[in-house]
Amino acid sequence: MKQIRGAELALGASDLAETELEMVRTLLRVRVIPHVIDSVWECGQAAHGGKSGRRPLNTSAVGELSRLAVTFPGSTALTAMHRVLDQQGIDPSTATEYLTEFARLSRDPLAVLNHFRHVKTSINVYLRALIVGWDEEKMKNESRTNTLVEIRSRVTPFVVIDQEKKIYLRDRAFKLTYAELGSDRAIDEWLDQMTNLVSESILEDRKSRPSRSVYESKFPNVDRSASPATTHTLNLYSGRFTHYIYKYAIKSFEIQASHRYKVVIENQDKKRIEALDALMAKSTSQTYDYLEAIASQRPERSILATSNFSPSTRNNLIQKFDLGGRDLEIEMKGDALQSELVTKLMSNLKIQINLKLFKGQLVGSVENARGAIKLTLDQPQKSDLLQIQKILKALG
Repeated sequence: MKQIRGAELALGASDLAETELEMVRTLLRVRVIPHVIDSVWECGQAAHGGKSGRRPLNTSAVGELSRLAVTFPGSTALTAMHRVLDQQGIDPSTATEYLTEFARLSRDPLAVLNHFRHVKTSINVYLRALIVGWDEEKMKNESRTNTLVEIRSRVTPFVVIDQEKKIYLRDRAFKLTYAELGSDRAIDEWLDQMTNLVSESILEDRKSRPSRSVYESKFPNVDRSASPATTHTLNLYSGRFTHYIYKYAIKSFEIQASHRYKVVIENQDKKRIEALDALMAKSTSQTYDYLEAIASQRPERSILATSNFSPSTRNNLIQKFDLGGRDLEIEMKGDALQSELVTKLMSNLKIQINLKLFKGQLVGSVENARGAIKLTLDQPQKSDLLQIQKILKALG
């Protein structure tokens, strides 16, 4: 029976997830979201009676609105979309009404994209565990490091301070990296060991960071074992990782799915894509009716207040985002997004991350006579800096 090494299986699952994420992102940007935009523009409540007196959005505007909707999360996307509508000569109140309706009716299609983003995040957590205890100087002299180097190019390892624990976790990671897998039973056992490694690695990573709270700083020996929320998140990571490990193993090595895996809906991703294709088969008016019916099935909640994307009311505003399961909060007062403050904030964050001057939560704040901006991010990574910069640019 054909066998594959553990890390190669994990990389294969990662590549498969990345391919599907890009496929969904492209499908949404090129076909689905433009269709939703046209449906709401022509048939929504903001149209005030339909097409009468309403000139259609030009192709470039629809393309830019679609790009923003699939590139940025929630309120950040709507802020940037509001500016595009303003450039099209649409008055602010109409733009606000239209975007609020768009946000409500595009929730389901964009939820598909968020699902695939969360899948990628889950797999990356497991890749981080495979290089836990990474020692670059030592690895230069190792002969079996090609796979590890490839993983290292994609993710950063968990941080482990205790040297004895670091060696212990690294040795376990090495065994799982080079484990030969050729059956569903072997894969199931490997998955169990991988999840245990991830759990211990997350705990050690938390211990390596400064206390999150004043309480913890006063009582340094406080138990920092995994909280129920962390356990729940790990269960989600494990389910998604298991799903893609078997999808790749079945597809590439014809390994049969285990009984444990059969409880997972193997075609769930395919069904999501088919649902989006079905949406595209409807006419503009049918699409709007379809989206309206979906939206009516769940309790209404406020998508965004006008102040979330109206530049004129940004005197005191808090924006919250989800970066792959981690909370990002940006608090702005006055003229917070002036270039001087944004530059100083990014410099502040970069210094903290490069010198590891934080533990658990990254906090950065700057202010001057005209405004102030404060940012907090849970479990930050160096790659977050570019995403934060993009979000601040979109908000500005």
